[in-house]
Amino acid sequence: MYSVDCRQSSKNTDFRLDPAYSMLSTLYPKLDTANRAVLEQVQFERLRSQLEYVYARSPFYRQRFQQVGFCPDDLRELADLRRLPLLSKPELLADQQNAPPYGERLCVPSDKIRMLILTSGTSGIGQEAYAMTRMDIEYGGSAWANWFYRCGVRKGDRLLLTWPLGTNSGPQGAFLGGYKVGANVLPIAPYDSETKIRTYMQRFDPVAILATPAYLSHLTILCEEQGLDPKASFPSLRIIMIATEAYPVSWAQKIQAIWGARIHELYGNTQHGGLAAGTCEAGTITEQGSRGCLHMDEWSCLYEVLDPETQEPVEPGSEGELVLTNLFREGSPLVRFRTKDRVRLVPYHACSCGRPTNAIEAGTIARYDDMIKIRTQNVWPEAVDATIFAYPEVEEYQARVYVDEYGKEQVEIKVEFRASAGEADARQRILELAAAELRRNAGVSMCLVEASAGSLERFVFKTRRWTDERNKGLERVLHTAGGTRKE
Repeated sequence: MYSVDCRQSSKNTDFRLDPAYSMLSTLYPKLDTANRAVLEQVQFERLRSQLEYVYARSPFYRQRFQQVGFCPDDLRELADLRRLPLLSKPELLADQQNAPPYGERLCVPSDKIRMLILTSGTSGIGQEAYAMTRMDIEYGGSAWANWFYRCGVRKGDRLLLTWPLGTNSGPQGAFLGGYKVGANVLPIAPYDSETKIRTYMQRFDPVAILATPAYLSHLTILCEEQGLDPKASFPSLRIIMIATEAYPVSWAQKIQAIWGARIHELYGNTQHGGLAAGTCEAGTITEQGSRGCLHMDEWSCLYEVLDPETQEPVEPGSEGELVLTNLFREGSPLVRFRTKDRVRLVPYHACSCGRPTNAIEAGTIARYDDMIKIRTQNVWPEAVDATIFAYPEVEEYQARVYVDEYGKEQVEIKVEFRASAGEADARQRILELAAAELRRNAGVSMCLVEASAGSLERFVFKTRRWTDERNKGLERVLHTAGGTRKE
């Protein structure tokens, strides 16, 4: 390990990280059987090396460290990391704008960059750009391969990928991970849903499928409408892997029963550089019918779950914001980055699989950014999902928050029903019942209306059912001393 003198910031030290770090437990099973003390010692050594690395290579981090009087040599234990400030998305975007395209946090010369990765921009405030070196790319694929293996995917298994390839890290990592684990990868994203089912799924009978919960629901409904029983039509299918959004336990149980396959959940983000967490062999639902957990990849990332207000660590079982520090990323590493992901912390010893890594609760990950304040009430989209999709007759919905001509905040939810939903009176009754339940649970009145069949967008990768149009509405309204009037 190299030692960096904080007072010699111009020193050109060539950091060479162990290439074995880019491989995980599919090739190094000792990682899964190590005890917690060994894990924390490895974390400390890698953290020290990474802090030395970014201090020597990045003007962005060197300035941040110096502003709080911190030097990598000051790291004596893992808790010392908390002396460094939290890093937010707006700070990364400002850095990119000041030193385009990757910002001054870039730690490698341009000839080492092999790939550009962009965040999906779901928070609505811009996309972060990440430079990926060959080691970064290899690690990302290995991380996916690791959890594919844990979920039961083996060499030669037909693995159906429904996510479209692009500049987002998830689809690319999934494709490379399938290749690394030795699966027979079928990237069928470009085709429409009926073609996916008829031409590819029926013909090649997959062993494993990767999809979002929303898209898996869509495929389930299409199978029903085409008279297909998934259990009979896809007899080899035994693994369904989902990611990107929350879901109720009842949904997961129903999908498992219909498809006859165990559901596993995967969690990743661009900032981690690969797949950050996944369920072990037990899957998302325990034998007792409760939620399972997703073990975090603490060998390659140091995770903190913090109260977003106090920035103090939360107790096990409590919710908080996930904060991450890369432990050996080369191109665009992050130190104490606020993901804005709301998770529930599960201690490592709570899972019977025996792995030493802490976990987060399956099926409940949500974005703090997604919370919408409507008429002073906090409304979480996933809570609305649970209410509306509790009715099996519903196929999809989309919602918008807007300001009407009188300057009042309103919520309109368009609901699309399945073909088998029944007569108009029955559908209207469902809309009324769901609206009443939402009013009780969220404390906000919402107008639910029926959408015509096939009119709402279907999401293959990240689902975004809500739009906030209040700023546009406010521009149309003049506020006067006498009240409001239409402009």
